[in-house]
Amino acid sequence: MMAATLLEGRPEEALPVLLKGFTAFRATGAEVRAPCYLGMLGDAYAQCRRFEDAHKALDEGLAFAEKNDDRFHEAELHRHEGELLLAESGDPAAAEASFHQAIETARCQ
Repeated sequence: MMAATLLEGRPEEALPVLLKGFTAFRATGAEVRAPCYLGMLGDAYAQCRRFEDAHKALDEGLAFAEKNDDRFHEAELHRHEGELLLAESGDPAAAEASFHQAIETARCQ
């Protein structure tokens, strides 16, 4: 439901609920699907223009993907990273490497 709120362009509503949910998820010690949840969280942070927090969430998602070989959401994390860089700088060239990495990762999967 919060992912839908985020997709509807209401990140300020979605972010607190996503944070609460991810905190509860993390408290269980589970790591499976963490890259997916961190991607949503990073996207919400980026939409709220909390760029530093967005980078941290996406970096953590990529680290979980590597650590657990949980690569299902890896291409999407790179896409989110490209969108974040684009939002931060307004410069498509800054985001290009992340978008290319997203495409290459998806191609390999």
